[in-house]
Amino acid sequence: GTNSTAPNSMAPKSMAMVIDLQSSGLNAMSASDARQYFDKLGQDIDAMRDRGIEVTWATMGENQRLITPDHDQAARPLNDGELKAAYFLDHEHPDRPVAVDQERLGIFRGFLHKHGPRTDEAVHVKFFKSAFMETSDFNHDADATQALSHEYGGLAGIAEQATAGGTMRAYMQEKAPDEVLVMGGMADHCVAENAIGVRQHLGAKATVLCDNVLSWAEGNTHGMTQQPTAVRWRDGTSDGQAADAWHQENVQAGIDHAITRPPPLGLSAETAATVKSGISFTNTDQALAAHPPNHTHRVNGQASDGADPFIS
Repeated sequence: GTNSTAPNSMAPKSMAMVIDLQSSGLNAMSASDARQYFDKLGQDIDAMRDRGIEVTWATMGENQRLITPDHDQAARPLNDGELKAAYFLDHEHPDRPVAVDQERLGIFRGFLHKHGPRTDEAVHVKFFKSAFMETSDFNHDADATQALSHEYGGLAGIAEQATAGGTMRAYMQEKAPDEVLVMGGMADHCVAENAIGVRQHLGAKATVLCDNVLSWAEGNTHGMTQQPTAVRWRDGTSDGQAADAWHQENVQAGIDHAITRPPPLGLSAETAATVKSGISFTNTDQALAAHPPNHTHRVNGQASDGADPFIS
């Protein structure tokens, strides 16, 4: 279904993808940085919904699967049980519980309940960094299997976990967007990998929203021998443009790392050039300038103007 008020016909058909915002990583952010980030991100996600831009979500987890949107019932935020099952509240994982600072957890729960995933939005629990990667991309290829084993710390159960459900790739291919707005974390890993996936597997433009991206404090972490520990959005800097430029550098470093891996995980020079030419970087206000509001913001399944928001 779509909003009842059609978007500007001149605007590109855009979707949005929010990547790997999960509770187990909250301790790595300062509370003030987390509060400012999730406040801004929540407002921007609502602005996308207001403009008829379909929001999708991806998390890192086990038993890779796609949780498809439910358009039969009135849209509502996911409840805590659903958020746990989809790995948003993964600090409560029964095998790997993480003690999360309560202030940060409260900030994140507030974001999830007010602005987070809804029952009418697709959520992809992914085993790989990219929600667009499927086991058919590397099956029966020894070099790819070795590279993946190194990157993911072994491949025990990878085939079963990575094929247990539907994929974001198939879902978005059916939607056929012109553009996907990419945001979340981490810049040089999952944000970079999903920007590549948008371009490679959808043929769409990937637009990275640098003002809604998170990076490791060390910046580009590829080649580091130690595990990075701190996550940063703005972290006290008053220069938002400088922070955005830093996040962009980190995403670009991640893209360069990913496309130069050995084939078939890496890309040929020709494909790499095509992929990179279709990935752009901007801020959210500029990205949304082409999308006038529809004035049908969904609130518990009801549009703010009283119209049915799910008329197809």
